[in-house]
Amino acid sequence: PQIDLSRVHFLERLPHGALRALMQVSTVHVYMTYPFVLSWSCIEALSTGCAIVASDTAPVRDVIVDGENGVLTPFHDPQALAAAVCDLLADPERRAQLSQAARETAVAGFHVDACVRRTLDILGVGSQECDGDGDGRALTDGEEQPAQIGHLPAAVGA
Repeated sequence: PQIDLSRVHFLERLPHGALRALMQVSTVHVYMTYPFVLSWSCIEALSTGCAIVASDTAPVRDVIVDGENGVLTPFHDPQALAAAVCDLLADPERRAQLSQAARETAVAGFHVDACVRRTLDILGVGSQECDGDGDGRALTDGEEQPAQIGHLPAAVGA
């Protein structure tokens, strides 16, 4: 497949706000990591509802299911990576489905409330024991929070 290189951007380090804004307007986000750790940038890309093409490596498979909330390609296969990106660019309906599922994955698994509940479960402390007002939201001030991950806003247009 041919890629229009004028639409591909390799950037140096960006301030966090600029990186988040970039992901919110990106058509496809490429996330490649060697099988050691999953970084927060992958979770942030999911949270913005960006369609993701990622490496089919152990840490990535913890959050991305090929064809459900992203596309996985072999780490050492640049042709497969290029083909997956081109396929998503050419298929807005599939891209929209993957983007929505990516956002849902991030909110369900990484929203602060979900993380607090899992941590309390690991520690053997029920969330009701830490929930002062009985609304089931542990360690929060009781104020309704938007569906976001920590400080990450929903995707533009979501």
